[in-house]
Amino acid sequence: MRLAAQIKGGYYPAPPDAVAHAATFLRPPNGGRFCFLDPCCGEGAALQQIAEILNAAADNVYGIELDPERVATTQSLLPDSHILGPASALGVACTRKSFSLAWVNPPFDDQISGGDRVELEFLRQMIDWIVPGGVICFVIPESTSNHWSFRQLFIQWFEEISIEPFPEHCRPYNEVIVFGRRLDRARSPWSLNWNHELQLPHMYDIPTGRKPTRFIKVELTEAELRDALRVSPLQRHLQPHADSLLVEPPLSLGKGHIALLLASGHLDGIVQPEGEPPHVVRGTAKKTQYVAGVEQSDNADGSVTTKTCLSEKITLTVRAVGVDGRIRTFEGG
Repeated sequence: MRLAAQIKGGYYPAPPDAVAHAATFLRPPNGGRFCFLDPCCGEGAALQQIAEILNAAADNVYGIELDPERVATTQSLLPDSHILGPASALGVACTRKSFSLAWVNPPFDDQISGGDRVELEFLRQMIDWIVPGGVICFVIPESTSNHWSFRQLFIQWFEEISIEPFPEHCRPYNEVIVFGRRLDRARSPWSLNWNHELQLPHMYDIPTGRKPTRFIKVELTEAELRDALRVSPLQRHLQPHADSLLVEPPLSLGKGHIALLLASGHLDGIVQPEGEPPHVVRGTAKKTQYVAGVEQSDNADGSVTTKTCLSEKITLTVRAVGVDGRIRTFEGG
């Protein structure tokens, strides 16, 4: 990702003219209700614009945004809709096959956590959330739409595929909109050809659908976690007991000692060094096997015997939660 893009979190809102142009290819169900999602809704401009053009009920409009300031802007713009944040769509739990229409304008980034491009991660999430027969409008740079990995995933789950560029006067990054209709089940991408599957842009009828029964954050921010811990029953366990007495061993504990303590559950609970605030400690010990060596010997009949030597390794993990809600993890093996 370019430095300027990193500063704004890869946030490139679609211009109103581009959104209006995309909406000309969408037709809402006649008299039916449908749920509409924008998983990267930014300040909510595109979400509101498409909802108004398609006459979507406010209670059936859903949005997700990571930036706290943009979340507040969207919530004030669409007070009767379901705007979730600050959250990433990749950290949200939602009922599968819920949305009839998804407008997806993800961050333009090369990769996430050393893996696939961000756009691919968002596409996988949308595949899980869109109803069979539902429509996706995926906004990406034209160069990304030419990537083999994107095409293979898209063609596996969508049909009626078409690509429409942004209008020339509002296309700073060569953005295109990839339309598609979700299939009921995946098909083998190896027997398909992207160019053969491509169609001319046409009208996409949006199917009816039901509202998701679950639409919640599962990844909390540090501030949210701190607030949750403040009102949690766990707080009383963070306070020291009046009769508690810490006794230090005369010598440092070895790995075997620590493993026994972890296995017996004695390295769990409240710890408060003198002059420092208390914290809760939780430890685990996991035993794994690994190949320590391979030996080969020749037999009298000319055959070779291979002997694999296995050894065991204990991996120790200790987690500590402080009064500020910060979680620290220590690992050793």
